[in-house]
Amino acid sequence: MANDAGGGDADWTVLLAQASRGDDAAFTKFFENARARLQNYANRIIGNEHNAEDLVAEALDAVWENLDKFDPDKGTGESWTYKIVENKIIDFLRKKGRARDAGILDAFGGPTELPDLTPTSDLGPHESLERDEDEAIAKVAFEKLAKLHPDYHQIIKHKQEDGWSYARIADEMGLTPGAVRGRYRRAKKMFGELEREVRENWRKYKDDENDS
Repeated sequence: MANDAGGGDADWTVLLAQASRGDDAAFTKFFENARARLQNYANRIIGNEHNAEDLVAEALDAVWENLDKFDPDKGTGESWTYKIVENKIIDFLRKKGRARDAGILDAFGGPTELPDLTPTSDLGPHESLERDEDEAIAKVAFEKLAKLHPDYHQIIKHKQEDGWSYARIADEMGLTPGAVRGRYRRAKKMFGELEREVRENWRKYKDDENDS
């Protein structure tokens, strides 16, 4: 699964905290590290590179203007920044008449790709749609985990997708096998909580659509 937020050498949380205290060089480093990844993220959702560049430029201006509101105790720099970008994308989609896409993005809390929930299998329409929704919800929850806690995301990926042992993960991440086991348990718990949150947001979105 894609992980725009977790890659790269720069720690956005540290850089934004420094920038909020008046360190212009830290913001410049954040800007240079973040811009391309945010543009790729926006472009995958809206499908227009020029518009993605404009939206990210607006979002980064908003980051700069709201540095005094960033609190690293309440969330990572990645999650705070991506939320600002997602709000810009949601406004853009609604203005372009793509209300359904905007609603899905808002409900799911920022998937890397808007899920296609059209039934495509040999199952009945209801069974297929339920399965596709479950897969989309799990995907979004996993990507939210990557933004909020990249090392938890990495451990789950290596354990469940790559089939690595605790020892191999420990060697890769510079941890002890016991530490990996503990983090894996916490990672699964956090993933479950995020999955429930995404599912509830999606249910509310569908209820609102039905009422409109």
